[in-house]
Amino acid sequence: MDRSSEMSDRWLGAADISPVTPVAAGSYGTWAITYTVGRYGIDDGGQLRIVRRYVSDWGTPQMSDPAAAEYCTVRTSGSARVTARWEPLAHVRPYQKSISLLIDTGYLEEGDTITVVIGDRSGGGIGSRAQTFCEPNFAFKVLVDCFGVGVFKEVSRECAFDVVAAEPSELVVLAASDVTVGRSFMVRVKLQDRWGNPNESGVGTVKLKGHGLRLGSGEWRRGVWHAEAMAEKAGFYRIEAAHVPSELSARSNPVRVVDTELYHRRFWGDLHGQSRETIGTRTADDYLAFARDLALVDFVGHQANDFQITEEIWETIRAAIRKYHQPGSFVTFLGYEWSGLSSAGGDRNVHFLNDEGDLHRSSHWQVEDLGDLSTDRYPLPELFKEFEGRDDVLLMPHVGGRYANMRFHDRRLEPLIEIYSTHGEFEWLYADALAAGCRVGIACGSDDHTGRLGASYPGGAGLGVRGGLLCVQAADLTREALWDAIRNRRCYGTTGERIWLDFDCAGTPIGGETHEPPRFHVTVSGTADIERIELRRGMTSVASRAAEGSTDRLRVRWSGARTRGRERGARWDGRLECTGTLILGAEPYSFDSPLEGLTEITESTVAWRSSTRGDTDGVLVRLSDWHSGQLAVTTRIASCQVDLATFEDPVVVKAGGLNLELVIEREPAGIGQDVDCDLEDPAPIAGVHPYHVMVLQKDGAKAWSSPIWVGRDDDR
Repeated sequence: MDRSSEMSDRWLGAADISPVTPVAAGSYGTWAITYTVGRYGIDDGGQLRIVRRYVSDWGTPQMSDPAAAEYCTVRTSGSARVTARWEPLAHVRPYQKSISLLIDTGYLEEGDTITVVIGDRSGGGIGSRAQTFCEPNFAFKVLVDCFGVGVFKEVSRECAFDVVAAEPSELVVLAASDVTVGRSFMVRVKLQDRWGNPNESGVGTVKLKGHGLRLGSGEWRRGVWHAEAMAEKAGFYRIEAAHVPSELSARSNPVRVVDTELYHRRFWGDLHGQSRETIGTRTADDYLAFARDLALVDFVGHQANDFQITEEIWETIRAAIRKYHQPGSFVTFLGYEWSGLSSAGGDRNVHFLNDEGDLHRSSHWQVEDLGDLSTDRYPLPELFKEFEGRDDVLLMPHVGGRYANMRFHDRRLEPLIEIYSTHGEFEWLYADALAAGCRVGIACGSDDHTGRLGASYPGGAGLGVRGGLLCVQAADLTREALWDAIRNRRCYGTTGERIWLDFDCAGTPIGGETHEPPRFHVTVSGTADIERIELRRGMTSVASRAAEGSTDRLRVRWSGARTRGRERGARWDGRLECTGTLILGAEPYSFDSPLEGLTEITESTVAWRSSTRGDTDGVLVRLSDWHSGQLAVTTRIASCQVDLATFEDPVVVKAGGLNLELVIEREPAGIGQDVDCDLEDPAPIAGVHPYHVMVLQKDGAKAWSSPIWVGRDDDR
């Protein structure tokens, strides 16, 4: 036998898929994968696996209900019996999700076929839901264990096609947060589908409107409308955009215009994500181009899991970081994710100031070449020791698959921690840091795996909320200026919205230290009405600015997570039922994905699908009578009943887990989109304490400032 061709299609078999036409993200369809057995055949006990990438949120196959979505069937032309099962962790990362087929009676010989129909509609089902994010050449890989020994070989031909954006359903308008009177700035507008995928064709025209602004004509560049604007007076501005012919419209983030040149300006970025070189999708080049051209952020990082990074991958990432770095326009930072277990320190993003960084892995778990095994650093204190005394490297603790253990901390190397990403909301990590005596600022990012760094949206997989953003107040858009701001904690994080925030104590800015009394000035300009600005000493709320009244709606909200680990998602599917009053209308509150939301609205009932990962979801309900009747809320996690005749204060049901709770309350009134206020601690405590503000918008969006440390160590 010719050994060079032993693993060819002739011996292992071949696979193809139909159809291969591009599919719209999140749409339903039917696909047939046919495997033709090769010369080896497949023995009794042999297996076939059809695998896809772990981050893909393609619908989960089921083999039991022909009338339901995701029905999957299997047939063979051979005489053997083939049984199928779904195994989400059957294969090797990143292709872990598998439809696994067992030859459990008889055998198959050369030329026999196995056909797997994904989304079989013959029983009345609607088919299978495609992946919700775009990917050129999306692939199902086919692997075979001909001999039934547990060793799988990949069939050389992939079953591949393109996943493309669905019909546009939303307009997004973005502009710089800080500009100067008389200085032009860019307004950029893009269309995206309900899954957050930008439409890159650039069709139609965009009309802009902004009171007090001079607006120029625009043009499409890679699906983004670019137009110049200029303000002749200081103040906060928002630009309105309308797209023709879709009739979609939107308003921009707030733009602060000042009379004199600013020493520090706000720059928006996302330092956390990875591409298909490891567990993500799209190439490193695609990943960075998306962030620059479609997410329209100012700076980015690349954080591949270290135990997957070969020397070839490391050089690919370094080359991409060098290629896309454009000081003054788009700044890139080289880095990787030190992916040690939580018991040994947990996830840390390693960021380098320069293009040539030292790769010190937590392990070589998926790197076969052990030639540089001696460069690994594990546990985390060994990595701290390696980088000791260096000013060109920073580490950022975060929560991903593994979560950061804040018993391990190096104050000089770790100026920030990430408390929000697509994995969820993690204020508890900041609480852990404070309890451990860490003096850290607050960051948010995406940890995007879908090729959409800087504009990451959830679909149907475990990454369940919108990606966050980091706002850095820096002197210029250069690596050095951003680095200086990050080291000095001059930054804040948001849940993905470009909320304008300023926070100081007698002139000491975000991230600073002062001996002045704990009296603070806060300025916020939101992307929606602001519900509350909360001043916290550590994690304790000591003052707030909020409206005293409420609206004419009831708000039912739920929040929290099951655990700190991977299985943190909490399912809150449930319903609200009224007796003695009527439901006049209901609206969703802060749901994250189109796969969540309200599923039923009647005069007496509202039902929903929802999951939380530390974040908050809910429903807003308008009732015919606030003063009589009963309200019953039932969810998978917590339930309660309310007598509307006596209902005044919020009803809170604690449900264990990690801050799981159900709340029924009158919807708080807002305080407007632009708020300027003073807040102070009415009962200061001796010593040095970190104070920060949390901004909550009425749409559920949040911003967290980094702290200001106030007080003296020798206070008595």
